[in-house]
Amino acid sequence: MRKLIVNADDYGLTPEVSQGIRLATSGIVRSTTVLANLVTPSDLAELRESRLQAGVHLNLSLGLPLAAGYPAHLLDRQRRFSKEAALSNTTWDDAGLQGAVATEWRAQIEILVGRGLTLTHLDSHHHVHLFAPLFEVAAALATEYRLGLRTDQSNLPIAAASGVKRPSLLITDFYGAGKLAKENLLALLAQSERQDSVELMCHPGLATDELRAISGYTDERESELAVLGDPALALKLDEQGWMLCGYGDL
Repeated sequence: MRKLIVNADDYGLTPEVSQGIRLATSGIVRSTTVLANLVTPSDLAELRESRLQAGVHLNLSLGLPLAAGYPAHLLDRQRRFSKEAALSNTTWDDAGLQGAVATEWRAQIEILVGRGLTLTHLDSHHHVHLFAPLFEVAAALATEYRLGLRTDQSNLPIAAASGVKRPSLLITDFYGAGKLAKENLLALLAQSERQDSVELMCHPGLATDELRAISGYTDERESELAVLGDPALALKLDEQGWMLCGYGDL
């Protein structure tokens, strides 16, 4: 059977987002990635008891850094990550910052390991690890910790050279208004039927005022949950020859 990883990003963003991700396991979600600097102890405990495989949602754009000495010009006035700096096309041209990123991301990995979470893979908040200079940092960490790594088409050569585990194809198009329908999801998978392993990125969750204060993607998460949490969809995919799994099964 072809392997399908339906990975819910943003576990820990808010307790209600975490709750929504856990609810989505009644359908097709079997994998999630955790915001190490935001997740609560209770949500981590719930995650350890769930059926979800878990990775690290490497973060440079929201909340407080975990490692000391993160560059001040990449922080805001409250000493939190600057989203503007993290998502700038020019920030990571400075090769001298790669060491600071590696230190911060290692701290995020280590705190989750230290809290008893078994990790399978890495990806990132706002896709920052897919910037070419940072992908090399992420690939080195994935190799060091023997983890899988979300990889897009542009970074395939680096991933192949490092030997990290990854699906054959990453699908990011089940995202945003107008795309959150079962028919669209099935069409995306139909287009990838020649691939032996596929990752579908998703963001199910429950919307709250707390979420609206920190994210522009809110009510859409509940629309995703309605689709992804449907047990009938899991049966449909099984009939089509998909095996729902996580990076640990690659």
